[in-house]
Amino acid sequence: MDLFIIRIVFIAVVATACYHLQPFGLVRFSPWFAACLGAAIGVVIVWFEARLRVVSLKRLIGAVIGSILGILGAYLFSVVIKTASLIRRRRDFCSSW
Repeated sequence: MDLFIIRIVFIAVVATACYHLQPFGLVRFSPWFAACLGAAIGVVIVWFEARLRVVSLKRLIGAVIGSILGILGAYLFSVVIKTASLIRRRRDFCSSW
């Protein structure tokens, strides 16, 4: 029961933060739309946390290592594109991805 209350409070905090801050360019929309989007984000985070409980530690460590290596590979690729001696127009096209 305590975990359920903590999850509900977390969703409410995320929704309230989105209501007041209106992130992701949501200033042009109603604050209530931002709050609903924040509540949806909170629900997705709680759902992901619940799914994470059933994953084995071996698989979780593998996912973390794979994510870190993927981010590192993307960073190295962007450094190569940035420093490559391509024609400026082509380099701008390649780095726009």
